[in-house]
Amino acid sequence: MCVAIMVAVAVTLNDYANLSTCKPVGTTCPASFSQDGFGCCPYQNAVCCANRFTCCPARTECKDLGFYQSICVDAVSNESAGLAVCKPGAALPFSTVKPNVLIIGDSVSIGYTPLVATRMQTKALVQHSPLDVRDGGAEETAYGLQCLNYMLRSPNGTFLRPDVIMFNWGLHDGPLGNRTVPGQAGLPAVYSKQLEMLTVRLK
Repeated sequence: MCVAIMVAVAVTLNDYANLSTCKPVGTTCPASFSQDGFGCCPYQNAVCCANRFTCCPARTECKDLGFYQSICVDAVSNESAGLAVCKPGAALPFSTVKPNVLIIGDSVSIGYTPLVATRMQTKALVQHSPLDVRDGGAEETAYGLQCLNYMLRSPNGTFLRPDVIMFNWGLHDGPLGNRTVPGQAGLPAVYSKQLEMLTVRLK
């Protein structure tokens, strides 16, 4: 049974490189803030944007707008904005002898995960998802909804079934600026509804 706890990692792997495998669908694209430099675009056969942050549907052209944003030239209207590339989930193989704890959240949780992991190391294996130590982790709720499937998979595509999931969203949904920047910031008006959707998916 998986227990989800709502609350408001640094993982060092010398051999962690180019492991991102996008399952069940998606395209591996460069991702500046991913630990290994790669992530997953939800589009199949996607166009990876040169900004190393966004991606566009197949057979379109990515035009960089700056500040983590792009438009997809020749895309249908509902796919005209470039999507943020999703960072992969926890990298270490799950323990077979101890409970596995997955902390999903923004940079606040990235900061406290090493302390939690150290204090619980005799009781459980604690990891952060997504695997990101330089940016905002799980970012805004819209990014969470888009990328949750990848956050619950290891970089090689293995589906993760933790015993406990601890999660938070909110810092990137208004306090960082009242505008939408995919993969960085969302609007407080949609936060509550999207957080509820994430909670349902994590149960």
